Amino acid sequence: MNGETKSRDVVLVVDDSPDTLRLLTDALDGAGMTVMVAL
Repeated sequence: MNGETKSRDVVLVVDDSPDTLRLLTDALDGAGMTVMVAL
């Protein structure tokens, strides 16, 4: 390793619909973000 780390943006997704959470999580993760989820 060269000692450099790339930071990722972190986003918290809160929704009561598992389908919406899955959709948003997949999209945001695909955009390079770290996704945290709350139901």
